Amino acid sequence: MSLKAGTDAAGRGGQGEGDTSPTPPSPRSPLSELERRFINRYQGGFPLVDRPFAAVAGELGSDEATLIETLRGLLASGVLSRFGPLFDAERLGGRFTLAAMAVPEADFDRVAAQLTALPEVAHNYRRDHALNMWFVLATPSERVLREALGRIRDLTGLEVLDFPKLAEYHLGFWLHLDAAGGLGVRRWERRLSSADLRLAPEVGEAGSGANWGATALPAGRDGVAPVPEGASTAGCNQALDGPTTHDLDQSLASLTASDFDQALVSATAGGLPLVPEPYAAVAKALGVSGNRVRQRLAALLALGGIRRIGAVPNHYRLGLRGNGMTVWDIEDEAVDRLGAAVAALEGVSHCYRRPRRLPLWPYNLFAMLHGRDRDEVRAAADKVAALVAGHCRGHDILFSQAVLKKTGLRFADARQDSAGISPDKVVKRPSC
Repeated sequence: MSLKAGTDAAGRGGQGEGDTSPTPPSPRSPLSELERRFINRYQGGFPLVDRPFAAVAGELGSDEATLIETLRGLLASGVLSRFGPLFDAERLGGRFTLAAMAVPEADFDRVAAQLTALPEVAHNYRRDHALNMWFVLATPSERVLREALGRIRDLTGLEVLDFPKLAEYHLGFWLHLDAAGGLGVRRWERRLSSADLRLAPEVGEAGSGANWGATALPAGRDGVAPVPEGASTAGCNQALDGPTTHDLDQSLASLTASDFDQALVSATAGGLPLVPEPYAAVAKALGVSGNRVRQRLAALLALGGIRRIGAVPNHYRLGLRGNGMTVWDIEDEAVDRLGAAVAALEGVSHCYRRPRRLPLWPYNLFAMLHGRDRDEVRAAADKVAALVAGHCRGHDILFSQAVLKKTGLRFADARQDSAGISPDKVVKRPSC
């Protein structure tokens, strides 16, 4: 089986004419000023306070009820993919991998439906390549991951190539929408200093708390959160109410996912409830106090078990319709150095080292590039090619054609129902 898609004269994959990016946006009125400012400001750093929407609304010159309805509208229209915590599966003790299959066109819809039904499949994309289905599996253990891969082979009757992460050079980007309708991509980096891993010493009696700004806000390369238009970060620095030093120390003692963490992940997999007190709503469903939920979310932010809490924009819907997974065959002795250099380029949202699968797949460096169309992605790929010149034996671009599934992290195996709390409805769960 040949895995090589058609290439142009420069050796870059793609279908050539036109832009067949996923989900062309249907007509929608321009974003309101409140919608735009919320998206720009709160892709991370959503405050861990009793009434966070009220705190955010005050900063944005609105009110709590209006902001909640605005957020409902952004989710319903598809401008936002989700809203809530973004968990790091591996930091929480779970396992995940990127996998791919070459699915015959006659079977494509059937196989896509089979993968959509599996709780272990978090993301699934169609890409313009002989390997046309690419998906991410997230599981609580290596054993469950292997079982899931075997189950997919049995269900589909197809070979599955898996590409676990060997090194992570960069993950994350921050969209910026300007008042004229322009769209930009800013780098998002999370730097955990020793101070980030230490809670403020003044935490003690009920009502006192820690300044969470350092751990709740993403930092750009200059160490400053990419907050546009001079927005205040005060909403992210408000104190947690009530935790004692002992409680917080216990929270930070381990990042191995406890039963409570697994329940917390499941309860927020569909996003935070869109109610005035979302953390209290999650707590009620879990049978614990709201303070415990907020305390644990804060601790997971500090330790990297949560990458950030906020809005996840649908970059296709907002105009980044050229999205390409670029893959590079880099000399092994140079891949870490060059991977870090590629990761520093603008427009790179993900950059990993993954294993080759010879003889079918020679590539070991994966970098996701984004642009308004495929030409912008190709131009960005040219910059990568110049950077790795002399150490690269070949490359390709696999453009996204359709988003088949995209959900948040769920701790689940085939025997568990991991349905989370929907943004508008809280589901009762047993206490932990």
